[in-house]
Amino acid sequence: MIVLPRFEKASFDNYECTTNEQQRLVETLRRGVQNGFDRNIVILGSVGTGKTHLAFAVKNALSKVDEFRGMKFYTDDRCAYMTAKTLIDDIHEAWKDRDCENPVYKLTKTDLLILDEMGLSQNERTELYDLINARYERCKPMICISNNTKTELQKVLGQRIYDRISGGAEFFEISGESYRQKVA
Repeated sequence: MIVLPRFEKASFDNYECTTNEQQRLVETLRRGVQNGFDRNIVILGSVGTGKTHLAFAVKNALSKVDEFRGMKFYTDDRCAYMTAKTLIDDIHEAWKDRDCENPVYKLTKTDLLILDEMGLSQNERTELYDLINARYERCKPMICISNNTKTELQKVLGQRIYDRISGGAEFFEISGESYRQKVA
């Protein structure tokens, strides 16, 4: 995965905590980076509250970066980040191109999966279920991020996926105004 300039320097230290819940989340993520993640973490909240910043703070803390021809890339598979939409697109691409590795296989093996923008159509649930279930069966933790509330997320994901993600998970609901709008 290419290092995205917007999140290249994302860290826990440069995340602006304005609520107790944000502070609790940062402390939990720091512990996970230091000691390993032993359960799923679900981060819910409105747009612009720093959920993706924190996802990349984890990614940056756990991943090595190499440079090739002026581009920076994450080079290890301990921690993977992707949006649900990108995952679904990659699955569809693997269906079309038999030489393309199925992302479900690769993402099942990685130690920590960060799945952002968890919003799916009915058809996409089936495609996502295979990955979520495989990680569940292997006790592989995930960080799931959504702009939805718990109730909305349950409807969006469906009961089978939601149950596997939420069982034993630690939930965080981040509130506040959009950081992007504040600095604009």
